[in-house]
Amino acid sequence: MYFAEPIRAVIPINLLLLLILVHIVYVLIRWYVKGCMRSRGYY
Repeated sequence: MYFAEPIRAVIPINLLLLLILVHIVYVLIRWYVKGCMRSRGYY
């Protein structure tokens, strides 16, 4: 765990939360688009 402290000092927790939030939104958009395509009969 020697490299944990410098990385934590460089990357704030807000940036990490933002990255997680963007990933969740991306997954939700893909899931929504797939659901719309399935309801219209593409799959």
